[in-house]
Amino acid sequence: MVTYELVCASLAEGLQQAGLQTMEVENSVDIHTCQRRFRVVCRWRDDTPSPQAWVEISFAWDAAQTALSLGRDDGPAADEEPPLAEVAGLGPAPEPAGRSSRGLHLVDWPAADGQGREDSPAEGLDEEAKEPELADELEAWELEDGEEELEEEPALVLAIEARLHFWVPDTSGDDVARRLVRAAGQRIADDPPVLTLNTIIAPDGTALRRKGEFVQVWTLDLDVPGTGLLDFAPLIDEVVGMRAAVREGLERPGPGPGPSRRPRLPHR
Repeated sequence: MVTYELVCASLAEGLQQAGLQTMEVENSVDIHTCQRRFRVVCRWRDDTPSPQAWVEISFAWDAAQTALSLGRDDGPAADEEPPLAEVAGLGPAPEPAGRSSRGLHLVDWPAADGQGREDSPAEGLDEEAKEPELADELEAWELEDGEEELEEEPALVLAIEARLHFWVPDTSGDDVARRLVRAAGQRIADDPPVLTLNTIIAPDGTALRRKGEFVQVWTLDLDVPGTGLLDFAPLIDEVVGMRAAVREGLERPGPGPGPSRRPRLPHR
């Protein structure tokens, strides 16, 4: 069973193994919608004395995901659950006459006098008129091979967002955005992250610093077998790749060697 706590623990373990140092961890819950949110901010241990790049990873876990994760627990089967009549204190329920594809029981309830079924609005209809209606319902629930049609269970899907923040030095040049996008595309070719560059302006209109941000979102299917920690190594590898792209993109290429010239031979 994949739970909110398991996803948090798996992310923390994966970040630690990748050599990232946790700076901030936040767990919050909305008391109105019961949505939980996890957020962790990490830096690289070798990024000293002050962090030039740091990553923020977060995800939201709503009430529907909680219900889906709990529904995948290895609990008692539906056949082993007590009938509703027993739970409500109405005594033992009669044996079901059949089971529909939606998990409902078709039950013949005894009449008050115990001699037959209670009167119903359809009691006045003849048997020939009622049988086609019941046959149509059963036929709608059955597949061509005779098996009962079951509703497909919704998948447990999770969206994880990573934001890599970094400072842009003044010496990076005007084409730093192009270099950053090209470096990220070379390292993460399948789905490169989105780049945003912002300039911090002082009240007097002076440009102070430039800040960049790479944003990447992954959509994961958590319907995976097993009970251990989840493997988030591919995601964290992309985060490491974004940091390497930042380092490569911020390095302004210096002036290369001039055009090669053929050495002049001395005249004889």
